[in-house]
Amino acid sequence: MTLQNDGKILVAGNTDANGSSDSLLLRYNSDGSLDTSFGLSGKVVTDIGSSSTDYTSAVTLQNDGKILVSGNTVTIGTADFFLLRYNSDGSLDTSFGSGGKVITDVESASNDIAYAVTLQNDGKILVAGQRNDNMGADFVLLRYNSDGSLDTTFGLSGKIITDIGSNSQEYVFAMTLQNDGKILVSGSTDANGLLDPFLFRYNSDGTLDTTFGSGGKIITNIGSNSQGYVSGMTLQNDGKILVTGHTNTNRLADLFFLLRYNSDGSRDASFGSGGMIVTDLGSESEHYSPAMALQDDGKILIAGRIGDYNGYINIARFNEDGTL
Repeated sequence: MTLQNDGKILVAGNTDANGSSDSLLLRYNSDGSLDTSFGLSGKVVTDIGSSSTDYTSAVTLQNDGKILVSGNTVTIGTADFFLLRYNSDGSLDTSFGSGGKVITDVESASNDIAYAVTLQNDGKILVAGQRNDNMGADFVLLRYNSDGSLDTTFGLSGKIITDIGSNSQEYVFAMTLQNDGKILVSGSTDANGLLDPFLFRYNSDGTLDTTFGSGGKIITNIGSNSQGYVSGMTLQNDGKILVTGHTNTNRLADLFFLLRYNSDGSRDASFGSGGMIVTDLGSESEHYSPAMALQDDGKILIAGRIGDYNGYINIARFNEDGTL
């Protein structure tokens, strides 16, 4: 979901209205009614390919009001990245890619899943996700020019693939840009045997920022025998980095975590216990925290679910020092 400057609300997802999963984009007025000037009565359904199954993951806005949607499309069992651009009325922008659509195969025979999209100040487009093959899952970062072509000045012909460890699995869920143009991505990796949160920082040319963490990479262990699933990341105004998710032991999503890093990648010792908060937010055994936002006063909001599928919506607010 994202907000337009006029207060209208864009929501991206999927629909099986046509018999298979297609990309769905909705626009609401600020009072919650569908915006009938957008698409067909406020709704736009896009089939990426005639025999594809499409999964939308993210939406963002350009400064000119055009709308970017990213995800992955599956044809004959193989998944590729897709990127769509719409005009402000919901029509596909035919000046972008092929009729408003771009499909990218990261590597031949790999399954490629996009999770996040963001825009640089120069209009170039970053898409983050993962590439899956028989050697494991690796982090992928792609950069496109404003017309939808891959930016050949970035990485290897517009693509960067980062493997933390041999045969390790990397799952990417969040990406953001610093004011200096450096690129932050976060997710989870099993490089050390357990699923741990990771944080990478790249320079604007796509090289890893060696001033950050260890060679541009940070892996954080949440606790003994615990799996750490990252679900969100955001930047504070002072440049500190917040990462959230949940941790489980014995397959129960039993605790919520929040990490804060200094701008050099070290954990912020003034926050929680050594830069980490692991807490039980309710009596139920399972916690999921997919969303995070910062208030103007610096307080941190987390939204998610406590309990199983019959559980409860949960919102928690933390002070700047990490206390509830």
